[in-house]
Amino acid sequence: MSRTHTEIRAVKQVKLSRQEVFAKLGSPDAYLPALHIACYRVNTISQRDLILLLLVIPLGIENRGSPAEFDLALIEFDETDHVKHYEFMRQASGQSYDYVAKAWLASRAKPIGKH
Repeated sequence: MSRTHTEIRAVKQVKLSRQEVFAKLGSPDAYLPALHIACYRVNTISQRDLILLLLVIPLGIENRGSPAEFDLALIEFDETDHVKHYEFMRQASGQSYDYVAKAWLASRAKPIGKH
């Protein structure tokens, strides 16, 4: 898994087509045509600390993951087959791509302030 977070972020910035994304990143680990989502495993999460910085001011530290989890990039395409949205999620060992993608879509569909 030689894909990096930077490569995934670059596809959104220029609104690439699905074919351009596949050419740039390679074939996805899974493509879910009913959801228009490509899934790319980025790397294994190995008990790392993520320090969030804004203008060199630490905002927080997040201890993420376990050896049985993966960073998963989900890239959603619009009706014209261009990148609409992407996000990095954690995929636990044994979770299907479909499950993670549907959970991601459901979390984005919730109105702000509603539980």
